[in-house]
This record gives sequence, C-alpha cells and structure tokens, in this order.
Amino acid sequence: MAHALNFESAFDSGSTHQPSTSRGRSRNPLLTRTSHGLTTFRQSLVRLIGSAGEDKQRLRDEVLKRLMSAPEPRVFISELLNVCTAASGRDGLEVAIDVLSQTGNLLLDQYAWDYLVADMWRSNHPSLDIKYLPNDDYWYVLLRSIARCDAAEDVRYRFIAAFGSAPSRGLMEGVVEALGDLESAAARKLLGEISGEHADPFICELAREVLDDRVLDDGET
Repeated sequence: MAHALNFESAFDSGSTHQPSTSRGRSRNPLLTRTSHGLTTFRQSLVRLIGSAGEDKQRLRDEVLKRLMSAPEPRVFISELLNVCTAASGRDGLEVAIDVLSQTGNLLLDQYAWDYLVADMWRSNHPSLDIKYLPNDDYWYVLLRSIARCDAAEDVRYRFIAAFGSAPSRGLMEGVVEALGDLESAAARKLLGEISGEHADPFICELAREVLDDRVLDDGET
C-alpha cells in the first residue's frame, strides 16, 4: 500500500528545502553503527527509556547534547528511532518525541524531509514483489516531534498536512495528534475536516476528541 500523501503541498514554492540524495548514508566512513560515539549514544538512550525523575532529565539532556553535536545528526536520529520504537510500551515513543521535539529545524532539515522522499520512493518501487509499508511508529514520532519543535509554524503545518489522506490508521493517528499539538487555526480546520469526512470511524472519533481537548484547554486559559 503506497502513501496517499499530498506530496506537492509539502514541497510547494514556500519550501526552500532541497531533499538530499544521500539520506540514511553517512558521509563519514568512520561513523558506523558500531562506532564509539553511536554506541555511547545508544547506551544513553536505553538508560533514558528506563529512567525517572531527575535522572530522566539529566539523561535527556545528555542524549540531546550528543545528537545536536553529532558529525552526522541523521545517523543519530535514525538510531534514536530504531531504539525507541523497539522499546516495549509507549515509553520509548514518548522519549523519542521528547528528545526530537527539542531539535528544531535540525530534525526537518537533516532528517524528516529526506525521510519523506525516501519513504515515497520505497512505497512506489516494490522489490521482489514485496510491497514496502511505512513504519507507522517512526512517522508517529516524527509527526508529533515536528509539531512540537520550534521551526516556523507554517513549515510544520505543511509537513504534517501532507499526510492528511494517508491510508494507514497508524499514520493518521500521528497526523491527528500532531495537529492537536500544533494548535494553529489551519490545524484546527484540518482536524474538523478529518473528524467529519475520514473513512475510518476511529480516526473521525480521535479527531473529535483532540478538537474537544483543545476547546477545554482554551477554556482554562
């Protein structure tokens, strides 16, 4: 099943991003999944997922510092997604969102746009008659992290809205929750459309719940 993405809306005239042709490949031949830096990063992530309280904050800051100063941030982001989505329960996903949402434009410029291009390509080029399916957990983390980061609001919205007709329930969960995180007028409008028009009743109900939560939050402020 291929993505049903509004791909042109993600790369309209308002976007200055130029997708890389080397996504997922480190330009540094010394940086591999067994390198000391990446191994230490992976160990810190595992400790962070199982931590609480002050230790959690300290380890989060440590992981974020390593990621932001990495010679190849995309390699470290890939490792974070691998480790956190493989963790049991939702702790890993929450840790990934917490860390990546602090990376601002780096997440979009060094990873998300190119991951979108690569995912689209894999979806449309089946290999050995096995159709590629996107990793819903990866996209759930990326969409919610992008919604919460400090990149320009219109850029964040354009990226998230590109998935507004994605066929996967898992992807649409990420879209709906991310639109709720974004809280802009455009995001609320799209949530309203999803709540009334989406073919999946579960997604319609989720969109209504997110909209209701936003109304309650506004009433408290």
